[in-house]
Amino acid sequence: MDFNKKGAEMNHPFKASLLVVAMGIPMLAWSFGPCLPIAKACMQQGKFKDKKVMMKECVIPVARGQKTLPNTSFTDSQLQQCKMAIIKKMKDKATGSM
Repeated sequence: MDFNKKGAEMNHPFKASLLVVAMGIPMLAWSFGPCLPIAKACMQQGKFKDKKVMMKECVIPVARGQKTLPNTSFTDSQLQQCKMAIIKKMKDKATGSM
């Protein structure tokens, strides 16, 4: 497969994986698991230059039901599971255990 071929989209699994790796481990810690679909939808919006800003301005508000993304929908279960993962991550960070 020619990755340099013009028209190769970011939807190729290998390229998408490289994007996630390039965003850094902290992003992975927050987004793997129940928040991954929301994080992917936020990344597709393309306006977040910093992963912390994306989490603060997109993933967390979407999980809380305070923000919607065009052409995307998440089940109540997905949103609840992501919220619980965020709460756990914040508690772990506050207590120093990760």
